[in-house]
Amino acid sequence: MLEFDIQCSKDGIPVLHHDKAFVRTCNHGKFTRDFNFKDFPQLTDQINVEFALNEEKNERFIYKKQKTDSQKINSLEQLLEKLKVIDTNNEVWLNMEFKDADRKVIEAVHELLVKHNKLERTIWGMSSINQKQKDHLLLIQENRNQNGQTNRAKRFASSLDVLKLYAMYFTGLLPFMKLDFQSLQMPWQNEAYKFMEQKQYGADSLQYKIQDWVIWIMYQTGGPLFRHLQKRGIHTMVWVANYESDLKLINEMGCIDGIITDRPQYVSKLLTQ
Repeated sequence: MLEFDIQCSKDGIPVLHHDKAFVRTCNHGKFTRDFNFKDFPQLTDQINVEFALNEEKNERFIYKKQKTDSQKINSLEQLLEKLKVIDTNNEVWLNMEFKDADRKVIEAVHELLVKHNKLERTIWGMSSINQKQKDHLLLIQENRNQNGQTNRAKRFASSLDVLKLYAMYFTGLLPFMKLDFQSLQMPWQNEAYKFMEQKQYGADSLQYKIQDWVIWIMYQTGGPLFRHLQKRGIHTMVWVANYESDLKLINEMGCIDGIITDRPQYVSKLLTQ
């Protein structure tokens, strides 16, 4: 599985980029929406990684670009064309979050997924989503082919979906409620995640403390919930676990189906042990 975020260029091309602006990746203050795709700036030689810390644990880890790395930000279509070459059996899943929630972006992504036969191998969604956006996403992800069969992408739960899920779980109503998402994806509460949240909200802020406590409670009480979701065909994934110690803890939980990481070599090592 490949996990990435979708932004959009000025000329409407879906691109693989987390941030709205190029500050972190290209040392450029403008936004992806400010440039046509062909005019995107070059990637910088060093990029700070949000979910990993340096050895001193006092700043984000700096990734130094390799000669074999892309020189510019790639489009979704470039990725799909590459997968046609290296994934001839269509086994690779795509896990994408729309950072740009424009309807035309979603429609353009849907069209590319259908064109490259990847719709049924896709999990997509938005962390923050209103009901209108959710309804549109549910509507457009369905695609009826000539045989009348319905092919659809899977949707991961939004932040609001997660709050509703836990409310049903704690009140005992969950077994009787219909769920319209197929994947639960939770932040992994490690040092790097806390460092990032403290930078954003302030370590002493009430918002940070409440959010930190809520996520802690979700994991402390979530085991039976995750196993219940497994029985209903809904898998649970955590993001972003970049340390071997994190991977061991997640594996020991025994109810997590997938791990989103920037360091897949650690996951491969764990799986071979």
